[in-house]
Amino acid sequence: MKKRNWYLTFGLVLSAVMLCYMVLGFFWTPHDPGKLSASDKLASPSLSHPFGCDQLGRDVLSRALDGAGTTLIIALAVLLATLISTLSEQGSEAAFSRLSAAYGQAVCKVRRRGSETQPA
Repeated sequence: MKKRNWYLTFGLVLSAVMLCYMVLGFFWTPHDPGKLSASDKLASPSLSHPFGCDQLGRDVLSRALDGAGTTLIIALAVLLATLISTLSEQGSEAAFSRLSAAYGQAVCKVRRRGSETQPA
């Protein structure tokens, strides 16, 4: 009988939990991540805001879930671009081009989302 590798088991469980967290954040957040609230500025953790609120009154849990969803999209885009370029016959120049395009689109999306939530 083989001995179980507990480090591998722990890593797989942790990875699965993080993947579930990312997928959850892509589809659902408890509050609007960009909504500003003057009454909730720097609110401590509570039942309505489990991670508390930041200096602009935005829910930290919602922002973390939203960011995890965006991270999942970027990771999948990079993985897909890498697989396509590896399996294609166009070589490493095309792979770099696809990866940089996916990265550029993801950065633009994040910057647009950030500029929407900045106070005037």
